[in-house]
Amino acid sequence: MSPVLTSLLGKLRALYDWYKQHKDSAALRWVRRLFSASIIGVCGWFIWQQLANGYQTLSEASLDFNTGYLIAAWACITTATALGAWEWALLVRALGGVMPTPRGLQIALTSNLAKYVPGFIWTYLGKVMGATRAGVAGEVAGLSVILEFAMVHLAGFLLILVALPQSGLGAWSPDARRLATLFITLAVVGFLTSVPRLGRGLVEQLNKAGIARQAWGKINWTGVNGVLIAILLTWPLLVLGFCLLDASLTGAVAWSELPRLTVALAGALLLGQLAVFVPMGLGVREAVFIALMAPARAAPFTVLLALMLRITSLLGEVLTALLAAILAGKPATTPDYY
Repeated sequence: MSPVLTSLLGKLRALYDWYKQHKDSAALRWVRRLFSASIIGVCGWFIWQQLANGYQTLSEASLDFNTGYLIAAWACITTATALGAWEWALLVRALGGVMPTPRGLQIALTSNLAKYVPGFIWTYLGKVMGATRAGVAGEVAGLSVILEFAMVHLAGFLLILVALPQSGLGAWSPDARRLATLFITLAVVGFLTSVPRLGRGLVEQLNKAGIARQAWGKINWTGVNGVLIAILLTWPLLVLGFCLLDASLTGAVAWSELPRLTVALAGALLLGQLAVFVPMGLGVREAVFIALMAPARAAPFTVLLALMLRITSLLGEVLTALLAAILAGKPATTPDYY
């Protein structure tokens, strides 16, 4: 480890120790309250802007929606959102943290609303601080958000690999598509069965190098692998919601285009997240959607579809955050995460 990084980590640790020592002081309590109120206000403003602008655009388009498909799409997307929060709570437990599931859901879903604020880090900071306030060790909380980010992207990438041969993107003969799909699927299954062994081996190598943390020895790698599989299985539910959203505009579910829609959705969401200073990857998602769904879908149609995805996702996130706050027994308007 470089001297600069070692010095930075030492200063951060000293700052954290100072905060733990003085966190109950009146001044810091007021700072936390003001910070929480500011985050809530900024998030609320950004969410309102998203809803208002999206509603105006859809109203001007004068679209004829299939209500049944639209409701089903919203239900799938909202369920996937709730499952994502539950998977993070399971991940915290697999890493050795102890946290009630309702509290974990509240932390994850309420923190998720902060992604509408530029800066990318607010959602992850909210999870770390919320888990720490719930009694989870800081090392475990920090590792949970790092692993969650990596696992969501890894699962999305694996899903893209499986769907790509059948997506119509690229020149594939029928035999090549079948063989590639079979090979990739077997490779994904083989990788998933190897995750616990790979994780334990990694920790062992870090121990030998003298840079492992004590908390890493308590990781339940089988549980971590279970969370990865759950995330991988949640992606198809999100894809189904996207397909039903497409059907709400076209009037029928395009099952034959499911692989292409899978690649487009996963690619757009993942690349949108990597645009770290853009709230929700605004503009990045739409560009990826247009590139991957053409010529099956015209660009104006694709932009409207992406906008509908944003609005349905946002409504689902707000609803699940409110429900999680009720289950946890704390008002959603005052999440004391900081």
